[in-house]
Amino acid sequence: MIKNYGKSRKRLSSQLFQREPALDYVNLDPGAGHIIRVAGYGEALLRVDGQRLSPKIYNKEENSFKEWIVPLSLTQDGKISVTFDGPEESDLNWRKNSKISDVWLLKE
Repeated sequence: MIKNYGKSRKRLSSQLFQREPALDYVNLDPGAGHIIRVAGYGEALLRVDGQRLSPKIYNKEENSFKEWIVPLSLTQDGKISVTFDGPEESDLNWRKNSKISDVWLLKE
């Protein structure tokens, strides 16, 4: 039997959350489709090469995912820049602010 003595990986992983990460991807296959998947909590206002994308899946709950399809027109040069706009959350306690824990670029 494994005992964790009150230590929780979920609690420790919160140290890795970011509010607005910026990521650059290079050497992409311009003929392939790509999906961006984000794990986190609350809002994730994603832009690719400065263009706001509409999500395919958009769950705001903790331990859930959001997904966007990257238009082929944005990957034709073999690279993309992924950024996030900061949501207006001045009315929230900082503990309730949106957070991004993981971002994946998946080739279809």
